[in-house]
Amino acid sequence: MENKKLLVVFTSYYFGDKADKLLTELEVPHQLMATPPELYDMCGLSIQIEPSIVEQVQAILKEHKISMSGFFRYEKGKVAVAYEG
Repeated sequence: MENKKLLVVFTSYYFGDKADKLLTELEVPHQLMATPPELYDMCGLSIQIEPSIVEQVQAILKEHKISMSGFFRYEKGKVAVAYEG
């Protein structure tokens, strides 16, 4: 079973908060969360999404000029891996 999460990590708290509000408004399923320690060098705010909607989320963030560090596959206790669609 695939238990890795797909995280969108932002360049700042501001963009993470803005993305959360925008995705909520557009009814895109997501979960706002603290960035896991495995990505400690990134902003402290992330959004978790299902991999099936990654293109939709990318398009929304680009359209609204929301800056992000990238998409990462994450599994607790393991090194996060950059997501290559």
